[in-house]
Amino acid sequence: MTSMSLWDAAVSFAVTFAILVIVHELGHYLAARAFRMPVEEFAVGFGRKIWVFMRRGITEYTLRALPLGGFVRVRGMEFEPDSEAEAEDGFNRRPVHQRFGVIAAGPVASLFLGYLAFVVLFLSYGTPTGRVRLDAVVEGRPAAKAGLAAGDVVVAVDGQAVGPREMVVAIERSPGRAVRLDIERGGVRSTVTVVPEAVDGTNGKVGKIGVGPGTEMRRAGLLAAATEAWSATGGYFQMLGNIVRSGKAKEAVGGPVGIARTFYDTAGSGMETRLQLMASLSLSLFLFNVLPIPVLDGGHMLLLAVEAARRRKLSPETMHRVHAAGLALIGTLFVLVMFNDLTRWAGRH
Repeated sequence: MTSMSLWDAAVSFAVTFAILVIVHELGHYLAARAFRMPVEEFAVGFGRKIWVFMRRGITEYTLRALPLGGFVRVRGMEFEPDSEAEAEDGFNRRPVHQRFGVIAAGPVASLFLGYLAFVVLFLSYGTPTGRVRLDAVVEGRPAAKAGLAAGDVVVAVDGQAVGPREMVVAIERSPGRAVRLDIERGGVRSTVTVVPEAVDGTNGKVGKIGVGPGTEMRRAGLLAAATEAWSATGGYFQMLGNIVRSGKAKEAVGGPVGIARTFYDTAGSGMETRLQLMASLSLSLFLFNVLPIPVLDGGHMLLLAVEAARRRKLSPETMHRVHAAGLALIGTLFVLVMFNDLTRWAGRH
């Protein structure tokens, strides 16, 4: 990779990460302001404060040393009941539903950003038609010898309508046996016969013809893009659920190193790829933050639900112990994910 590509990857990663953090924290911030809670700081990063780039009223907008997230500090979030902030009707003196709303607004903002990225993607590049568009055709392989070219739309295989996945399966099941592809090129339909090469697969010989199948896209209006984005958002969560059920979550989970590697691998790709990454990362951030682990938003919401059920607050001592346990768990998860990322990266070299 050239130094320019590496620079492109670094800038893309930094910009995307900043957008994800700012939008998530903006959710907390706007909800706090809506409930007229005094916000003391809007921070990107953790640790030592290195730059106060704006002050408005009592709120400082800051950049901190460790670029691993961000936070919004609302007055009165401390556990100690006798703090000055408590006496000033701060966060912890507000009704449960208001505090729950402020905490939940961050994950909701991340969910909305993921959905919005899909909307912009489909408005800019179209919505999938379900048909196969050949993104690449390898010279000298069966598809190229049969006259197929990048940009061709495959309508059917052996008379059966197919999407990208169905096409790959149909061809893999036909090593050395002729298959009939109905294609569309420039609005004109024709039929091409291709004999897939027999290559070694996991469970024996499979057929390959040397193409990179993608999905045909059709320009869409706002309503179609918004509808398709809703389906894509649900499809993303369904895909993650399938990964968890398959027992392959360890291979799929990635942390900062894995995310950086993805940007490294896609450096030089167009805005379409960037929007897809933005959508998937923001939806992943939503899922991570709603995990019922103390110190995460999901843990805070769980504790507020417990408080509502008992109709009284947990003691400051209990809150401190619960959050200490949450920090230990998050720290352990972070180390395990980083180790998983580094092991995967080392295995690719």
